[in-house]
Amino acid sequence: MAVNTALQVSELDFDGIKGNIINFIKSKNQFADFDFEGSNLNLMADMLAYNTFYNSYYVNQLANESFLQSAQLRNNVVSKAKAIGYTPRSAVAPMAIVDLLITPDIPTAAPLVIEEYTEFTTKVNEQEYFFVTTEAITVKPNRQGDYLAEGVELREGTPIRHTYVNDETDADQKFLVKNPSADVGTLDVVIQSSQSDDTSVVWSKANNVTEIFPTTNCYFLDEVDEGRFEVTFGNGSLGRKIQDGNVILLDYISTQGEGSNKAFDFVPTGRVAGQLQCEVTTVQAASGGKAKETISEIKFNAPKYFAAQGRLVTLEDYLTYTRALVTNLDSIAGWGGEDNDPKRYGEVFISVKPMNRAFYSNVEKKSIARQLKERNLVTVRINVIDPDYTFIEMNIDIYYNPEFTPLPQETLAANIATYIKGFSKDTLLLFEKNFRFSNLISEIDKIDKSIRNNLTAVRMRKSFIPSIVSENNLILKTNNTFYLPNDSYIGTLTSSMFTHNNDAGSEVANCQFEDIHFEGSTTGRLRIIQVNSLTQVKTVVQSNAGRVYYNEGKIEILGFNPLSYDNDKLDIFIRPAINDITPVRDQILAILDEDIKITMHGVVDRDGNDSTRNLSTVTSAQNNG
Repeated sequence: MAVNTALQVSELDFDGIKGNIINFIKSKNQFADFDFEGSNLNLMADMLAYNTFYNSYYVNQLANESFLQSAQLRNNVVSKAKAIGYTPRSAVAPMAIVDLLITPDIPTAAPLVIEEYTEFTTKVNEQEYFFVTTEAITVKPNRQGDYLAEGVELREGTPIRHTYVNDETDADQKFLVKNPSADVGTLDVVIQSSQSDDTSVVWSKANNVTEIFPTTNCYFLDEVDEGRFEVTFGNGSLGRKIQDGNVILLDYISTQGEGSNKAFDFVPTGRVAGQLQCEVTTVQAASGGKAKETISEIKFNAPKYFAAQGRLVTLEDYLTYTRALVTNLDSIAGWGGEDNDPKRYGEVFISVKPMNRAFYSNVEKKSIARQLKERNLVTVRINVIDPDYTFIEMNIDIYYNPEFTPLPQETLAANIATYIKGFSKDTLLLFEKNFRFSNLISEIDKIDKSIRNNLTAVRMRKSFIPSIVSENNLILKTNNTFYLPNDSYIGTLTSSMFTHNNDAGSEVANCQFEDIHFEGSTTGRLRIIQVNSLTQVKTVVQSNAGRVYYNEGKIEILGFNPLSYDNDKLDIFIRPAINDITPVRDQILAILDEDIKITMHGVVDRDGNDSTRNLSTVTSAQNNG
């Protein structure tokens, strides 16, 4: 059969489609001489092109919405994720931990009950929020007759209950969590026998189908339309089937998400356990609040969750399951024991950072590890550990022309400090986030048109709280090479002040650490010295306090027994070989308020000369000294 060369189907736009249709008609002998611009055939070509274009657009959109990675509508993305066993995260209510000290209105020895959903109020940025208790708590009196409830969990939001009566004649009946801002992590599903029989049982959420039997009281939870969640029940084979006439009670908290994170001061809105006097002590500020999982997050998380197949074998399996498990997770890093320092084969390490605080509690870390072990290979040991923070101290000399800005010197310095704090928040404070020195100093010069240049010196800071009753033996790791220009150089590291005994046993104040390099090697000795503030004479207090590994970026402190130290911690300051700093494994970089030191210099003298025109700005490849 002859090929019709006039048939072209490659055009996608309207004009191209119309042109192909006209060319196709012109290829027919009976229409060869027609004037398509002025005839009714032109209108027919428009209609055919419009229909073709409309259908091609529809088919294209239909194809896009058929795949997880190309779908744009939330309902379709959720549907594709559901097909591979993934349920998107709902909104998460911020959680605070408080202690409640209740003094009874009338002295009594009887236990008091703090009811579930007892309400407290707080403010964040002048916005009022309401927090509630998540369970009923029975409190017994102490010896003073007061009632102390410790570690009470508060969640931000409004308690909501939906009541349904199961009707097996209604094939379209659904049990919906109707509020799109629901935190389904707070969802309680209670099955009551009937409207006339209030016997009830709390059912649990199904997590592992291999552990579900025909008599298991469990429910299934899926996101459906408009961001709402639907509760479904077993069919008698996979989970217990609910009976006709059963009453289904859905209790949960509807939350505003991350808005009330960092809330700290809580006040009861009414009586607590029926008593007027209740003193609230905040143990942990509100944190962990999140909006519901976005479309892009679902697209990223769902395939990784599916790849794990409900078991933990590869490192990515551990990370994916931990992300799904921990609702207030801000950042996560993981590595195998073969990549650890020192190597620990047969183990896996998971470092987790929560939102709006530095560390998880030991109880929280043990809970994460316990839940991971439920899906873990028997031979692998799981370690859930804290982040290791390395702080970056910045000493900045700003050279500026006061004539080019209306701002006072103090305001300009404050603006620079504010920018650096934002830089830390936006580009650091997570695992695997590098510090790029050149990026920061170039942006500092752009903060105000009066700034000519800046000279910035960088030091790394490691902090720890030493014991004053026993020897301290610890290793501080930066994993960044220390500054060592020559074998005789002294001054790579120093520290904040502390009091220590010398080798003769006498107490010496204003001591600090110093390093001495071993000639011809990449290691050195850590010692304790005192420098006379008047004469600048250096005295060695303890000649050997540990080791310094310059290339590895590691400090080993041995037998350190201070008598006291300044402030609430001891800081060690280290000069890096280069000013670009890279975190490894569990390390997180941060610039805190105390690490920002700014000195302002006006650069125009009385004759209008620029005193800095021959000065060069330090680059990220240069040493900061």
